[in-house]
Amino acid sequence: MKRHFADTDWSPPMVLYETSVDPPSSLPPSPSCSSNAGESTRRRRRRRAYRVPVNGMGMERIDNDHFVGKVVVLHRPPAPGLNCAHASYFETRTRRWEMRMQGRFRKQPVGRLYAGCVLHDFDYSEPLSWFSAWLGGLSLAPLERLLGAKLHFTFGDRGDDVAGAVGAELAHIVGELAVFDQIIVTPPGEAAPLITGELEGLGIRRSAAASSAEWSAETKEIAANIHLGSTYTFCFWSASRFIDLLGERLVNLIPLMPSIGLRTSILGYWPAHFVFYALDEGDGEAKAVGDPAAETTAVPRTRHLESSKEYLVDMMIVNESLLSNASLIRKYDFRDARAFNVTQLDPSP
Repeated sequence: MKRHFADTDWSPPMVLYETSVDPPSSLPPSPSCSSNAGESTRRRRRRRAYRVPVNGMGMERIDNDHFVGKVVVLHRPPAPGLNCAHASYFETRTRRWEMRMQGRFRKQPVGRLYAGCVLHDFDYSEPLSWFSAWLGGLSLAPLERLLGAKLHFTFGDRGDDVAGAVGAELAHIVGELAVFDQIIVTPPGEAAPLITGELEGLGIRRSAAASSAEWSAETKEIAANIHLGSTYTFCFWSASRFIDLLGERLVNLIPLMPSIGLRTSILGYWPAHFVFYALDEGDGEAKAVGDPAAETTAVPRTRHLESSKEYLVDMMIVNESLLSNASLIRKYDFRDARAFNVTQLDPSP
């Protein structure tokens, strides 16, 4: 991980890792030998974390049991004159950053699709900070009206072993597909747009919808008709007006309110994960997205448990302040980026 930070061009540096190949619920303990009379102990193997360079060229791949494709994170230069492969893109836009994912579903998702932020690695033995408690008391209604989506927001269960407990819920703020700002569906046999290219006028876009209700309906239609042969491009940038990734701050939350440091107020010395997953919300019977029974007979699940998820994307955001966190080194196997084969959708070996 230190080598990856040394390779970055900007200060403060930030490194991203795609970790969906090893979702938390998929890692069984592996045996290790103990020095005590040959006693066997159990330990979890490390999650593979593949680097995704900021302002890459869209050649970094996503490859897991449920989704195959590529990802790119575009970011505005933090100061004039700094090197940025996509500087011209931001000249006519106010957003700080934009995340794009493009690929195909390998199997029909079971349950509803959600995207947002989850804290996989947080220390849940710590009590809520005063700011977290205050933030948790705020109404989500204005933001939900803006997005056209109900949000699932929780700071998670608290206890000594929450992160490893099957029945515990982690901290989340996620919503259905309406949280994305643009979605492009490319039918089988047609060429998908260049992931780093100009996407204006393609697919459906929040700003083109007549209302948040219309946007919500359009995204629900896509979620209900996932086609395994189609290529999907998902773009997300609206939260960049509030989240300064490089500065690790929340900004512009309330007029005249100063920025809020994420490390001191919410995250501590742990990374956030941008995630995209399917959640089995049924009443015990698994139902795929698009199954009419999923909409009519399923009882929505109020707790988003790791054991009920199928991760499509899991992007970990690591800032320089986390280099001293030895727990991350023990938990993740940090690797170089995985290259995507430009001649075909399926990634190269």
